[in-house]
Amino acid sequence: MAKYLIDTTALINHLRGKTAALDFINKKEQLKISCVSLAELIQGARNKKELEQIKKLVSLFAVDWGSARINQKAVEILEKRYLKFGITYFDCLIAAAAMENNLELITDNLKHFRPIDGLTVRRPAELV
Repeated sequence: MAKYLIDTTALINHLRGKTAALDFINKKEQLKISCVSLAELIQGARNKKELEQIKKLVSLFAVDWGSARINQKAVEILEKRYLKFGITYFDCLIAAAAMENNLELITDNLKHFRPIDGLTVRRPAELV
């Protein structure tokens, strides 16, 4: 069973060869990603080679494809946090997936996720 949900920023840092993200992802098991992170990575590919690297990386993880509960939770988070913190709906979906699956969210984007009550957020470097 998964223990961590990996956010898009940590995955991008892994693809860029940043040490903390590489070490965390290479050493940990039980990792999961949101379908939102998968889509964001695909949209960020600039060519077929990058797309193949992304596909290879994401093949290591289980993908959370969402649910009605996750979507509802995401909208609740958005209502509470958007005006004050500017968090986007996609970040709310990622946070809701972590919360609904009782997973720690691993990200290098603490600014967007720390204001969400009930979400455990850490950087990859904290767990290496």
